[in-house]
Amino acid sequence: MRRLLTSPLAGRMPAAMVVLGFTGRRSGRRFAIPVGMHEVTNASVVFSEASWHRNFTGGRAVTVTRGRDRRQGRGVLVDDPDVVADALGVAIDRFGARNLAMRTTPGRQVTHDDLIRVGRGMVRLELDD
Repeated sequence: MRRLLTSPLAGRMPAAMVVLGFTGRRSGRRFAIPVGMHEVTNASVVFSEASWHRNFTGGRAVTVTRGRDRRQGRGVLVDDPDVVADALGVAIDRFGARNLAMRTTPGRQVTHDDLIRVGRGMVRLELDD
């Protein structure tokens, strides 16, 4: 997936798919992780269930790559469960749960408390133009 998203064929992938590049907070290791980046409440955000999002505690330099387009910026961990749940709710309404790699029961309204229990982390991206 990473190779495809960093190649000229990236245009065939869903528009939200990008490669997030950053250096590990403690290990110093370089990571390049395929993620979904979404515009929510006037910000670019990435939701994650994996522990890598903790690397953004206190902020971290980040590179977002899609095809030949590379943008530099800063990623900041948002760990307030209410803020994450609110943003996740907006993203679900806007893009659909499936586009956020979430399964929901058809016809069931997802509540704020449901979204808190999901326990996703969120990285807010401040990208240079």
